[in-house]
Amino acid sequence: MIRLRDVITMTLVVCATATVDAGQSYLVSDRYVGQIQRLEDVNGDGDALDAGERLLWGDGLSNAAELSRYRSGILALDSISARALYYQDLNGDGDALDAGESTIWTEGFSNPFGVDVSPDGSAYISDYATHQVFRARDDNGDGDALDAGEKLLYADNIQGAVSVLAGANEQFVVAFNSGQVHALGDINADGDALDAGENVPHTPNSITWVEGITQRVGGGYYAGSWFYDTIYQVVDRNGDGDALDVGEVLSYADNFFGGLNDPWGMTTGAGGELLVANASGANVLVVRDKNRDGDALDLGEVAVFADGINAPVDVVALPIGQLLCT
Repeated sequence: MIRLRDVITMTLVVCATATVDAGQSYLVSDRYVGQIQRLEDVNGDGDALDAGERLLWGDGLSNAAELSRYRSGILALDSISARALYYQDLNGDGDALDAGESTIWTEGFSNPFGVDVSPDGSAYISDYATHQVFRARDDNGDGDALDAGEKLLYADNIQGAVSVLAGANEQFVVAFNSGQVHALGDINADGDALDAGENVPHTPNSITWVEGITQRVGGGYYAGSWFYDTIYQVVDRNGDGDALDVGEVLSYADNFFGGLNDPWGMTTGAGGELLVANASGANVLVVRDKNRDGDALDLGEVAVFADGINAPVDVVALPIGQLLCT
């Protein structure tokens, strides 16, 4: 039987070493108002709740979904217009609201919701309605993936494909309807993961209605359950290429002490903290394992980082004073 790689390598490019407490800046997509907000802890008090710490960064989306870093800007999905937009702060004024700072990057989906860019510059985009994942890449260097052959079907039959985590050789895709994470790998190097053994469950289907996924410092990833208001840490501890064994999917944070309320997209900060788009809570949370016991299940380990956001969907880090990098 063909099996995916025994060792999963996730390549991360570090753009800054600052943590959220040292002035890290983030972008959060606000679903129904179709905007991207910039969050910055200006006064260093560990949150972005003060005046001037939450600003409009991007606009013009009909229904905002996930975000991903791409080159000197970000890709933002619009689930209603069914396309991905590319936002850049070209004039260095701290936002991407000016003429020419947002352009159509790729289109032609049904209901795109999840996006992540791999180290080679390919964007993997999940389509919730068609249960598919597409790969889009700017092969001719014209600044978009709108040309013939630049967008192709990469994987199929993922029921409610809603979020993506892209690595160098393997992608992880959340199947919202079944509550599983699928591992995708192009084993035969034909440019897709449509063949036998290239699309396999990576987690059990017991965690239900998984909405967001992001990498974990030290290996593995975090996955958030919208149904259980829980964030799980997923690690292939025995190196068999999946996280289907006992002890490989564990609760990392929940709403026992309050806070988590429909966790969606997440990102990992440089210090290992999680920034979580808390959809029904209308805020962004910061989740930290303060006592270093391997989880954030204790009192005070889940706190509000920013509020006043209508329906936050996803969060990405934006290092202050620097361009985003791939």
